[in-house]
Amino acid sequence: MSFRSASTNLTTSGPRILEGKLAIVTGGSRGIGAATCTNLAAKGANLVINYTSDSSADKTQQLAQQLQQSYGVKCLAVQADMGSENGPAHIIELTKNNFSHPKTGKLQIDVIVNNAGVASNLAVEECNSDDFANLYNVNVRGPLFLMKAAIPYLPHDRSGRVVNVSSVSSSLGFERQSVYGGTKAALEAMTRSWARELAERATVNAVNPGPVATDMYAGTSQEFQKAMSHWTINAPLTTIRPEVDRKDLVDNAEIAGGRPVSVLALSLERLAIIHDCFSIHPLQRNCSKLTKLFHAGIRRRNRRHDRHALHTGLRVDNWQCNFFQRRIQVQLLELSCFNAPLF
Repeated sequence: MSFRSASTNLTTSGPRILEGKLAIVTGGSRGIGAATCTNLAAKGANLVINYTSDSSADKTQQLAQQLQQSYGVKCLAVQADMGSENGPAHIIELTKNNFSHPKTGKLQIDVIVNNAGVASNLAVEECNSDDFANLYNVNVRGPLFLMKAAIPYLPHDRSGRVVNVSSVSSSLGFERQSVYGGTKAALEAMTRSWARELAERATVNAVNPGPVATDMYAGTSQEFQKAMSHWTINAPLTTIRPEVDRKDLVDNAEIAGGRPVSVLALSLERLAIIHDCFSIHPLQRNCSKLTKLFHAGIRRRNRRHDRHALHTGLRVDNWQCNFFQRRIQVQLLELSCFNAPLF
């Protein structure tokens, strides 16, 4: 099987929007990360799939092989701890070793999805320095150091795309999430800074998922899910469907206030941020266009893929397409100002 090289290596053409581009996805072995990798590969992107633990090695290698065989792209599985000082740089080093042009040595990284993250739910009196350090090292320092190592290889024509996976916990003030919510708020603060600092190289956005049907969400307590139910029940398209949804989601719907978003739907919306932004010049990105893009994207992907499960957007909480309409418009306006220095 022949693989297409990164976009700086060989000029390729084809019907897929990300044909020949190179993407890095952290935490790509399962859940949201694995679904994102599948979508990117389906659109033609070569992939660096990061995972952390030895227990995820086989699963990640199998995913890489499956995507290579299914979509004719090159996939590299890289074990690296995003919470360590050297882990992020190790990802970039192996990316350079495997995707650089064989003659010129040049490398271009087109897409970075900072998806890896850890969570804990501790009351204030239960917080401790070890838990604090672990969450901030993985959720904040990890993406920062990955971007630091990747900057030399980002495009110089504003075509780069960076998507940070934040959380509604950054702004909704859930109990027992002092530390986790703080890490996601910090990630959003870095998103704003990077959007300005890297304006000539890439667009930088964040997505704020609410409940998503992943192992992490399944591991939360019923008390936590019940606390979120007040928002979930008001979100569009979250009503449980006994004839379609999984039995565990149906059984838990009364407590959770509905059902969590599917990883497929969330990855589709995240891909929309990458896909749709490729066709929008930074100088054209104003609030009106972003608002139209956001709602058109939801309508389009609801029809084609998962009509019940699209609740996310461009740096917007994933629950409130209608319920927090004004908030979405404010955040889109804020996003449109990210590239203000370009005007």
